[in-house]
Amino acid sequence: MAEALPVRDVVPNILTVTMNRSTRPGHPLSVQDCMRVRNARRTGRNAVLGWGLGVYGDTVELLVGELLTNAFEHGRGNVALRLCRGDRQVRIDVVDDLRKLRLTALPGEELTESGRGLALVEALAESWGVTPDGFGVWCAVAVTGPQGIHHDAPHLREPNHDR
Repeated sequence: MAEALPVRDVVPNILTVTMNRSTRPGHPLSVQDCMRVRNARRTGRNAVLGWGLGVYGDTVELLVGELLTNAFEHGRGNVALRLCRGDRQVRIDVVDDLRKLRLTALPGEELTESGRGLALVEALAESWGVTPDGFGVWCAVAVTGPQGIHHDAPHLREPNHDR
C-alpha cells in the first residue's frame, strides 16, 4: 500500500502538499521518495479533475513529477508542492525549504540519461521560472474556454530559449 502524503491542505482552487525527504542530496532517490513523487503526481491529476479541468490531467501530472523529482534529487530540505487554479491557468510551485534548487537541464543535453525534466517543462508549460529567492521552481499551464475549460488537449510547443 502506498504511503499517504504527510500534509495536505485543500482550499477551493488551491492544494498544498508538504513532503519530508529521505534521500540524501546527490544520491539516487529512495523508494520512499519515489513513492512520494508518484503520489503527488496523482494528487495533482486529481486536483485538476476536481476543478473540472480533466483534459489537463496528463500535463499537470507530468509537470508535477518533473519538478518534484528535480527538487528531491538536488534540494536539501523538505519539499512543498502547491497547485493553484486561476481563471486562465493552473500554477504549479515546488519549493525546497532549506537550499536553493539547482536547475540541471542545459540546452544540448537532451540525449543524456537524465536532465530532460526542464526541457519537458519548457515544452508543456505556458511559462515557467525560478522564485526570486531561488528556493523554488514554478510553471503555469494555460487553461482556456468557458470557466477555464479547454476541450482540446494541450499541444507541445517549441522551446523558447530566450527566457
